[in-house]
Amino acid sequence: MLQVERDSWLLWNRARDTLNNTRQDLPEVIPGSSDRLIVEHHLL
Repeated sequence: MLQVERDSWLLWNRARDTLNNTRQDLPEVIPGSSDRLIVEHHLL
């Protein structure tokens, strides 16, 4: 795995955990194009 891919995966997992902790009503998210857009929006 490329370093950039690993870092973005760690960022994704951290953001997903944050979303799960703050919004318990959110459905379980799966890494993908739509979910990645959501994460990038929150990280901006």
